[in-house]
Amino acid sequence: MKNIYKILFVGLVVALLWSCEKNDDFATANNLTAPTLKASKDNVVLLQAQDADEAVTFSYTNATYSVNVVPTYELEFAVAGTNFKNSKSVGVDSNKKVFTVKDLNTLVSGIVPQEVATKCDVRLNSILGNNVVSSQPIAVTITTYKPNPDNVYPKIYVPGNYAGASGYIDWTPTNGGSPNLFSPKKNDVYYGFVFMNNAEPEFKFTYAEKGWDDNKGDTAKPNTFATLKANGENIQPTTGAGTYYIKVDWTGNTYSIKKMDMGIIGDATPQGWDSDVKLNFNKTTHKFEITMALEGGKPFKFRNDSSWGVKIQPTGKDDQELASGAEYATYVSSEGTVSDDASYKVATTGTYKIELDLHNSANYTIKVTKQ
Repeated sequence: MKNIYKILFVGLVVALLWSCEKNDDFATANNLTAPTLKASKDNVVLLQAQDADEAVTFSYTNATYSVNVVPTYELEFAVAGTNFKNSKSVGVDSNKKVFTVKDLNTLVSGIVPQEVATKCDVRLNSILGNNVVSSQPIAVTITTYKPNPDNVYPKIYVPGNYAGASGYIDWTPTNGGSPNLFSPKKNDVYYGFVFMNNAEPEFKFTYAEKGWDDNKGDTAKPNTFATLKANGENIQPTTGAGTYYIKVDWTGNTYSIKKMDMGIIGDATPQGWDSDVKLNFNKTTHKFEITMALEGGKPFKFRNDSSWGVKIQPTGKDDQELASGAEYATYVSSEGTVSDDASYKVATTGTYKIELDLHNSANYTIKVTKQ
């Protein structure tokens, strides 16, 4: 038993000595020279069409220390003159870092305004334990782009016999031939609004860009309006032409469909809260539009089929004033993105063109433009 205690004691002493040795390395690792940094260009304009191209290359020399240690390195970005208060960093592990257009846009979009040339400070940090040694900042002007949400979120197609009369191409599942349903949570659940300008619409679902190779329809005819299967039956709503709200669980093979014709209502409209004014679908822009009088300072919102079950409105509790010609995000109450019951307003009375873009459930937008 005594021998066991001796062995444990010796092991503890060795561990303590090793730990002290490592701590001594950090304690005696005096920095001798700071890292240096340079960029291949000082003005970078990022374009989504060039996502995979090289945007800029940062090259650097490492910091030196008085003992043989291996620090970690990161590049840090911030708006110029902010002393790196609100910064974004990315780890690097060689003597240069090549950014693609997409990677740089993703990194800095949270700290710089989109589509505005912004002077940024960039520095290289050498990190050893709790000690950070930084290079002198260099200035790089970066112009980011606003990512097209149609290319960011997964989507399925809804080809059918209604498409040609609705501004697309009948039974064409790719290359813009049919509307999409998007998955805002990127979880293979797709939903959104589809306008069907056909008294007897028929359609199916196809996945990504695979065309008819990966399509799903109803499990039965007449339809169940609930379950899907590969190469299933055409889906045939019995409620005629109009706007449909469709939800598809692709992996769960379920779907739902509901006719949902949105109208505008509120004190700002000539009808007040008494009745809705239906919106029209523009087959060229694929937006829901109407031009009408709005009274300044008074509320309006959108609802489905003269009912309050589904509303389109701001996300929070406060009414939102819309500036003429500006585009704003808007939200559908039934999707769980609305926390209260706010409305929209315009500042001045006049005739306005109102545009609701509902083609992408990850990016519904509203714009009002004074005529």
